[in-house]
Amino acid sequence: LGLHRLAAKAQLLELVDQHSALQGGGGGDKVDEGAKSEVREQIVDISTNTNVISPFTSFVGVDPDKIGMAGCDHDAAWLSVVGPYQHIPHWKEFE
Repeated sequence: LGLHRLAAKAQLLELVDQHSALQGGGGGDKVDEGAKSEVREQIVDISTNTNVISPFTSFVGVDPDKIGMAGCDHDAAWLSVVGPYQHIPHWKEFE
């Protein structure tokens, strides 16, 4: 990974922890939805700008050779989804 992506990864890990802390402990804690939404937006923004995956983003590969195949809508493409991850607890597994 490039230096900027390593820095983004570290920042994303901190923001994900912050987002988790805002979830509330289930003991009647009030959840600040505005703050939680703001942190999520920061996570998505950093992730998409640096191409570093997060729990709120994913990568979808498009095969350019299959675009425009016979019988395929010209605006559509066959997609190859690597894996739907609801939560990524250990980032090192995906390096």
